[in-house]
Amino acid sequence: MKKILVVTLLFMVALSFGVYFRHEMVGEKFSEGEEFEEREDGPDEFLKFHRGIRTRSDEDKPGYPQNHQLIELQKAQQFSSLQKGAFAARIQSNSNGVIAFTERGPGNVPGRTRGLIVDPDDATHKTWYAGSASGGIWKTLDAGTSWQWITPSVPNMATTCLAMAESNHNVIYAGTGEGFRNADGVDGMGIFKSTDKGGNWSTLANSSAIGSVNRIAVDPANENYLLAASNSGIYLSTDGGLNWSKVYSGKVEDLRATPGNFSILYAGENGVGVIKSTNNGATWIQANGGMAPNGRVEIAISPIKTDRIVASTEGTLSGAKSDLYMSDDGGTTWSLVTLTLSSKTVD
Repeated sequence: MKKILVVTLLFMVALSFGVYFRHEMVGEKFSEGEEFEEREDGPDEFLKFHRGIRTRSDEDKPGYPQNHQLIELQKAQQFSSLQKGAFAARIQSNSNGVIAFTERGPGNVPGRTRGLIVDPDDATHKTWYAGSASGGIWKTLDAGTSWQWITPSVPNMATTCLAMAESNHNVIYAGTGEGFRNADGVDGMGIFKSTDKGGNWSTLANSSAIGSVNRIAVDPANENYLLAASNSGIYLSTDGGLNWSKVYSGKVEDLRATPGNFSILYAGENGVGVIKSTNNGATWIQANGGMAPNGRVEIAISPIKTDRIVASTEGTLSGAKSDLYMSDDGGTTWSLVTLTLSSKTVD
């Protein structure tokens, strides 16, 4: 009995010393200058890990075949159809079988909605299209009171942007995948296209290399001329999305055309600022004089004074976690917008 107590005591002492020395070593490591952020599993590290577990040891990226998600969805739908037929047969032969299910909810579960179109052909403005971050595309005819899911045939649910061609309202492009570094973001597989106003959708096979699509811009005069912004750059198609060429490299998270003049476009590049094209997106230059963002950049162009651009960025120049810039010369120079709040007594 005494021997057992002695062994137990020695074990507890050794464990205590191990914990103490580990704590000292970790503390010493931090004191030598290792930043705590390097030890945290941030969104970027999570995405690297997730990509890693899907990549073979002799490959540098996941080796899934092109459009594998669409192929697997079609297999699942075919299998589901066969299963439903078998289930119906069993129900007919069993008088005690369940014939129908009634949904009881919950029906109020929210989620991110990054893409939205108000149908310009509806004079009541009650027909909308909404692209949800992990639930596909939905349509409402009554200003949001009720919704219909219109993309059961699309294998990727992460619809992040929608763009309707102004020259042909039957043509809608849907970009998939979240490229904004959120840990719960869903990967994309390029762009899908509808030529009957959302009734049917087809995959643009060659767009899968784009990955997660953050923004789409369609030439108002040409439904087949479009640009797509992604974390790998900006891509251009002149044939309705059948073929693509990369026209800029960088993490581009926003893309806007000048109202009334599609030849001049602006884009927001993460950590860089604003870039600009004056030839319909064929080539791009930096237009970020005076900007110093350290993250995401979102932009807006005045429809009245089109040389006036506003950019909201991740940054610390203003002493906050975000900065607001404005340019009055088409992006040549930028000024930090500062807001001063004052109180006034009203009698």
